[in-house]
Amino acid sequence: MPRVRGLTLGAALLILAFRPAPAAAADLEALAAELRVLREQNAALKAHVERQQIMLEELARRQAEFRVVRSEASPSVGAGPSVATPIPATPVVGTTAAPVAAVQKLGKLHLSGEGAVAYFGGQKNAFFNRDVLRLDEVKLFLEGALGGNAYLFSEIDVFNRDSNSGDLRTGELYLELEGVSRLWGRDGQMTLRLGRVDIPFGEEYAQRDAIDNPLISHSVADFWGVDEGIEAYGTLGKIQYVLAVQNGGNNAAFDFSSSKATTVRVGFDPAPGLHFSLSGIRTGRMPQTGDVRAELWFGNDWIRRRSGSVATNFRADAIGGDVRKTFRSGHIAASAGRIRYHDDDRTRRFNTSATYASVESVAKASRDLHFAARFSFADSDRGFNLPGDGLEPSPRPTELLWRLSVGTGFQLTPQLLLKGEYSINRGRWTGGARRDGENQLATEAAFKF
Repeated sequence: MPRVRGLTLGAALLILAFRPAPAAAADLEALAAELRVLREQNAALKAHVERQQIMLEELARRQAEFRVVRSEASPSVGAGPSVATPIPATPVVGTTAAPVAAVQKLGKLHLSGEGAVAYFGGQKNAFFNRDVLRLDEVKLFLEGALGGNAYLFSEIDVFNRDSNSGDLRTGELYLELEGVSRLWGRDGQMTLRLGRVDIPFGEEYAQRDAIDNPLISHSVADFWGVDEGIEAYGTLGKIQYVLAVQNGGNNAAFDFSSSKATTVRVGFDPAPGLHFSLSGIRTGRMPQTGDVRAELWFGNDWIRRRSGSVATNFRADAIGGDVRKTFRSGHIAASAGRIRYHDDDRTRRFNTSATYASVESVAKASRDLHFAARFSFADSDRGFNLPGDGLEPSPRPTELLWRLSVGTGFQLTPQLLLKGEYSINRGRWTGGARRDGENQLATEAAFKF
């Protein structure tokens, strides 16, 4: 527009230069009037641009205010709540905040999601003992700011490998009250989550989703679960912590026991890139006539009453430690611990325990290409229910199950990860019989949006 007006003004001057002198005075007056109009229009345009800039800055400020970042640090020590730098969304102490892809804005809500499509093929005793193409995981996330330091987070599980069902299910759904410790003048000491939250035991669950897992399989122990309750996480000096009190049972609407599940994890980062954590959990008593099973997953099955037992209630306790060293070219992580099962069967012959451990290494060959390997096992003298990657449910308790998984991944785009893996599964049933024929080949495309 300014260029057109400049050309118009230039043309007017040329015309005036070649017109007879008697009209010069009138033309100059007309030219002065036009110049005044142009000045007024330029002033109005400048004011309009300034107003637009103010509006853009305000929109950017609001977007930053409403954006809810999911932490790869779950308020756990090390992996769940990463309280090394608490981020309002997933307490994973000592781990990297779970990546939340590009977000679509719906008023005050943010919509994002992640998932995976996969191929599985295994030996005759493997769970996927035929070639299978399937959805391996689909999750939708809704996040919103409620004003002040309050946020709402909702996870909708459309599909996951463990349920083998396409039914919609509620994953995490909680109200987060960030910076509660500011009430007593301490920032970062406590944030609360109220509702349905991840059980913050160990570190692996924070990297369990397909887009976060460097491999396709999980460890033999594979602790995870989602339960109703309250969770607190934060930092106390150099110590990171997460504490959760939850119902313990699998019924989302009611609890059949006043005995609650309690989980605690504490972590410490003694040096850059080095993280330690210690976790403990008690599921509380699970009445067989109500809860049926605990909300804690171990060995590819829920903690439940053992086959043959006539107990009226049961419970499980576990303790474990994790360590992780991160390098520019990858990381090395390890975990180990013990889980015990108890019930009130008078014979006491069903009470048992298992020791578990895992070692994982990831090396980056380039910015987009990585190689990974993980060795894990669970060992129980009296046998434990460990379906693993075999046919489910296990036909009999397992004394030993180990898994070696090797694979590679290529980050095709920031939102798309391609992976391939081969896992070897071996073990021993209770009584000494060999457990094999469960090896598995898998490829997967994991995505987020």
